[in-house]
Amino acid sequence: NGLVSLIVPVYKAEKYIHQCIDSLLAQTYNNIEVVLVDDGSPDNCGNICDEYAAKDSRVKVFHQQNRGVSAARNTGLAHIKGEWITFVDADDKVTEDYIEKLMSKDGDWIIGGYKDTKGNCCHINEDCYIGNDRLIQFSQEHLHNLYTNNIAGKLYRSSIISKNSLRFDTNVRFSEDFLFNLDFLSHCNSVALIWEDNYIITFSPCMEEKYKLTIQELSYILDKITERTKSLSEKWGVTVKCEKSIRVNIA
Repeated sequence: NGLVSLIVPVYKAEKYIHQCIDSLLAQTYNNIEVVLVDDGSPDNCGNICDEYAAKDSRVKVFHQQNRGVSAARNTGLAHIKGEWITFVDADDKVTEDYIEKLMSKDGDWIIGGYKDTKGNCCHINEDCYIGNDRLIQFSQEHLHNLYTNNIAGKLYRSSIISKNSLRFDTNVRFSEDFLFNLDFLSHCNSVALIWEDNYIITFSPCMEEKYKLTIQELSYILDKITERTKSLSEKWGVTVKCEKSIRVNIA
């Protein structure tokens, strides 16, 4: 029955923000707080967020000047109270049993599947990895897949984030979630996988900006991925490989 914090960075999502927040407030798992971070959105998103907060005490809103999705998520992390955290983008939505299904498993990091509005689905075979040896196995079996690279459909134990001061890299617009996941994994003791694809990704024009990367940005991202994998390799005493994830970034 632990409190679950849902962090939503909000920017230029006026067309989708209602369906997103409505899906969060309709959860069958009731012990939640919805943390909306208005990242200086130039449309009416800020007012819409305030309207929801006025109607539902579970909704908290924070307004800031535009600093990007990583900074917005970091603002959310600074204000949550939950034992668990999940991240939802403002143009996405979730099924009503999204949190309930994730909370049915036990682990520091609970990873579920997802689907998108184009009909594509990602299902993950259920499993549980506890302790260093099994986490090494997890990295070998799953770290090269996109469902471990992003933050969609996942629960994070908040005590790990707060204890280790984990934050998103504000210098990164693409793969900031993969870098965060690598940091989080380095402090985990257990990972659980579930089959359900209860997170729904909406393809929208908002997504296009993050793919317009400069060579300098791309080089920085690859360097940071390499740093994280080296750190994991040293901790576990094995070679952690992320070549496939790096190829995806270059592509």
